[in-house]
Amino acid sequence: MHEMSIALDISEILNEEMEKHPGRRLAKVAISIGELSGIETESLKFALETAFAEQGRKEVEFDVRKAPLKALCKECGCEFEPQASDFRCTRCASGEIEITAGQSLTIETITLQ
Repeated sequence: MHEMSIALDISEILNEEMEKHPGRRLAKVAISIGELSGIETESLKFALETAFAEQGRKEVEFDVRKAPLKALCKECGCEFEPQASDFRCTRCASGEIEITAGQSLTIETITLQ
């Protein structure tokens, strides 16, 4: 399960961020996962909860969501959300597209108390 190694990397990033805010505690983290990232939402959430519980920080809430896939047609300039099995432009049906979103993992927000 590569989600555990990703969760540990996220934990390291969050720990570094927390060092900048002494006396505060991490309350909530919102993460978006691109549809083409290859990361399973529920598996990552479970891995994060497990990693933080092992650090004695069970109170941290994780909001892990899928980010939609977005593309730009190189032929007509249309921005669209490709469907799982059809990556052609929804306006002109061209297959000449550029994926512009939905391939990465992003820590969207960190809430401290």
